Amino acid sequence: MKLPDSNDTVWIYSFENFNEIKRSKNMQFLDVLANLDARMLELEFNKDFKLTGRAFLHEYQDPHELYAQWLERNSEVPIEDGINLYVHFLARLAGADNHNEILQHPNNLKKFLYSILSPYDLITSELESQIEQAVSDIQLVTGGVIQDVKNLENSRASIGIGKGVVNNFPINDNPLLLIWEIMRDKAPGMTIDQFYGFDPIDKQGYDNWPCFLGIVGCHTVLNFLGFHPDKGLSIIKKIPGIMSDANHTAMAIYCDAIMSRDKRFCAKARAIYDYLELDIKILNDAPNL
Repeated sequence: MKLPDSNDTVWIYSFENFNEIKRSKNMQFLDVLANLDARMLELEFNKDFKLTGRAFLHEYQDPHELYAQWLERNSEVPIEDGINLYVHFLARLAGADNHNEILQHPNNLKKFLYSILSPYDLITSELESQIEQAVSDIQLVTGGVIQDVKNLENSRASIGIGKGVVNNFPINDNPLLLIWEIMRDKAPGMTIDQFYGFDPIDKQGYDNWPCFLGIVGCHTVLNFLGFHPDKGLSIIKKIPGIMSDANHTAMAIYCDAIMSRDKRFCAKARAIYDYLELDIKILNDAPNL
């Protein structure tokens, strides 16, 4: 597929693309972005570091320069340490054999928080108390039921959706509604938006949960339920790439279209956009650039 040149087309990318480039060590993607005159789309945060629901579309700047700046900024904060904590948690839920790592999760989280806050003298007695409470709460989870999680097939079968049940729903028939018809009796007291993560009970200080975060959460839910699931959900090194797919799906709410050759990615994205009634085109073939 080769797309014609058009002054009306604005190609965009985000910091998530930089994450993928760093993992792959393939700098050619930066050349592609430069050849497209692609522009950076960046989420807006408020003074409390919470998403506002808006995003900036920056004027064109050489992606190679932006990538170098991004690497320099990230080297100042151990962001990957925080990501690794989340990766291990997700992998355990999918049945990974990382029981011991999960037991270390609360203490590792505490060390991570202190490592990013202490250099800036941001640790207060109140914050210390909050961190200790969070660590205590997480220990109840990491030392409890999460240790007993089996593989995904067993987990799905235990709630009546084994053997690819939800994977057989037609993509064009609003599959999130169809899945909810099966799951609603297994999630008493929850609304459909709470179930999929669009309106979580714990909004972590938000009055309204951002659509971006809702889509990221829903992408994860669909994977665990078995709706066109990504391969390697229990393989730790695969999780960052799966998380990138979720973020790309969410970033597209600021775009007219998203493009991918990954059929699993497209199926989940289409299901999410249909449910949210978002008019975002999904192009299943990448252009010959």
